[in-house]
Amino acid sequence: MSSRVLSYGTRAPALLAGAVCAVARDQITNIFEPLSTPADSVYRAALLALAVCAAIFLTVVVLLIYAIGRFRRRPGDQENDKKLYGPYHANFLESHIERCLDRVRWARREAD
Repeated sequence: MSSRVLSYGTRAPALLAGAVCAVARDQITNIFEPLSTPADSVYRAALLALAVCAAIFLTVVVLLIYAIGRFRRRPGDQENDKKLYGPYHANFLESHIERCLDRVRWARREAD
């Protein structure tokens, strides 16, 4: 008797799943296929966004490869002796910006 109950207990979920699948056959068969109008427009927008991102990615990769090939160091190249680092250049730019702003302020005062 227990084997009969066990047998029905293991068959019942399979039969239930088969019945559900038989009823749902005419419904969604592919989760990636848009079936409604809004789903279709969202799908097309997603494909457009993907295409734009892919185009940007490919453009950046091509430009990077071109720059690496074009501006690589060659055996005969000499190293640039002038180094552009340190606080001197930052202070230099800051003082020039201040001078330009002072001239603009002066010109505004003179115009009034």
